[in-house]
Amino acid sequence: MTLDLITDYVHTYGYFVIFVVLFMAMIGIPAPEETLMLLIGGMLLESGLQFFAVIAIAMLAVNSAMLVSYIAGRRLGNRLVSRYGHKIKLTPPKWDKLKKKLENYDGKTMIFTYFLPGMRQLLPYLSGTRKVSYPVFLGFTFTGSLLWTLCYTTIGYYLGDVLGPVPLAIFALGICLLFPVIVVIKRIVKARPNERDLAHK
Repeated sequence: MTLDLITDYVHTYGYFVIFVVLFMAMIGIPAPEETLMLLIGGMLLESGLQFFAVIAIAMLAVNSAMLVSYIAGRRLGNRLVSRYGHKIKLTPPKWDKLKKKLENYDGKTMIFTYFLPGMRQLLPYLSGTRKVSYPVFLGFTFTGSLLWTLCYTTIGYYLGDVLGPVPLAIFALGICLLFPVIVVIKRIVKARPNERDLAHK
């Protein structure tokens, strides 16, 4: 999907395209969600879209998609993996290992995962399979979606005219890469003391 096409869709369909693209992106269908929010932020003045209406529609789309993934994981998750997981080389032992590995991504960390492409699509499903309570899941999902939509729309609003569509899209890619890099660096730094302790032993 090209930048010109995204821009045309936003001008033509307005809030509807925001909802559809974000909903698809959040349930795992590849879509340029960060780029979309930045571009919409940059187009607010010329498109006739309202800032708070954009935030509301974006949050509705994101939270609806997250809830669908959560319910699917809660009701079907383990059965789907047992029946079809082998087709993508995801065996039950691997699935159990993945769930255990991501146990620390509940709670407040769920908010941060909104800024990690891939993780934000996977975590609601995993939360459902592990029967995280509805109030806890919805509370952190709402908070994360609010911060995510405000962040990208506001950045796009202030930088859109300065950078232009193409640099803004590159900027979105840079942000997408920044957060995973931070996570990797944090893990490396955290692992070093353990390696030193083993070396002394």
